[in-house]
Amino acid sequence: MAVSVVALNLQRLPPAPDTLWLIGPSVALAISCTLALAYNRSRVFFSCITLAFCLWLHGQKMPPDFKELIIIGLVPLSFLLICFFRERGVFTTQGLIRLLVITMAIALTIYLIERRWILPGLLTDPLGDPVSLVLQYSPFHQVASLLLAISIVGCIILLGFDHTPITQGLTTALGGLVLGYILAVEHAWEIFLMASSLYMAANIIRDSYNMAYRDELTGLPHRRALSELFDSLGSTYSLAMLDVDHFKKFNDAHGHDIGDQVLQMVASRIGKVGGGGQAFRYGGEEFSVVFARMNKEDAFYHLDEVRKSIENYEMVIRKEPRQNEADESTGKKQRKKGSFRRASEKVSVTISIGVADRSASGQTPFDVLKAADKALYVAKKAGRNKVSMSS
Repeated sequence: MAVSVVALNLQRLPPAPDTLWLIGPSVALAISCTLALAYNRSRVFFSCITLAFCLWLHGQKMPPDFKELIIIGLVPLSFLLICFFRERGVFTTQGLIRLLVITMAIALTIYLIERRWILPGLLTDPLGDPVSLVLQYSPFHQVASLLLAISIVGCIILLGFDHTPITQGLTTALGGLVLGYILAVEHAWEIFLMASSLYMAANIIRDSYNMAYRDELTGLPHRRALSELFDSLGSTYSLAMLDVDHFKKFNDAHGHDIGDQVLQMVASRIGKVGGGGQAFRYGGEEFSVVFARMNKEDAFYHLDEVRKSIENYEMVIRKEPRQNEADESTGKKQRKKGSFRRASEKVSVTISIGVADRSASGQTPFDVLKAADKALYVAKKAGRNKVSMSS
């Protein structure tokens, strides 16, 4: 949106040097491509090659229909295919094969341009009514319009399943490419190409940050982010340690897939803790919550609300019973309520919580965290499914 505003109001801004429009897109693409190689993000690397080819193609003297088919039809389709690629690295067997296919496609296009190939009508407007009645409102020819529509819809659907910054960056870059081509504004093409390239580069950094600081399973920040937060805490704060009760037994009874689903559910509810608490996955089935500028008595209330919400939540198991369950004794199947319980296709879990605050000068966050861990042990010893405050 911001890029569109800049492009449409470029004449009202101070004039930019011609050098910006000449080398700006190339520099932006080089930055994105370099980051893609440095962080081994093959999808962004292949997209940069595709955009670089579009940058060259846009300045070529060639039949407009042919140029439109490539930039509006085939390139968006390439972006869609790249979005579906799994990250296999650039200099791997699969990465090199994909690079070879892209290179061959570009070489074929250049060959056809050099031979001044005339695009046949079958590749521009081959469709009759009723499809042509719908496509007549598109600013492009039929085939280009259909390929563009398939690519955009495919990318949007994929975003529903893949929320990673890389996929978001590729989809946004595709939108920028199309808008830059459509807008009849001077330098719109260069502006959108630069913005798309830099946005992909920014999303490489975002994705790397998530990998370094966020837990892949639960989506919560993990211990490294918690340790860095400790450096910014003031003189008043509370720390809590939370643990899923009898989680090992739960995994043994229901399998690790169901265990992962339970961890995701628990993390989701801990992440919604009130009082401004920040949730982290500490490791395994352990979580931590930080309450800045709050003592342990006030934090106790918010933690107990989380404990109750998890205790009262029943999760449906969407899995066939395991083979060896039929051989288990009846007494082993009927678990005691409190740790976890199973009612046909539903399970519920409980958590134990220990909370401590900074009660003396000279205490470090790591000291407070140890005190919270001791309080967690007290909660477990007292029967679990409790919140315990440090003494």
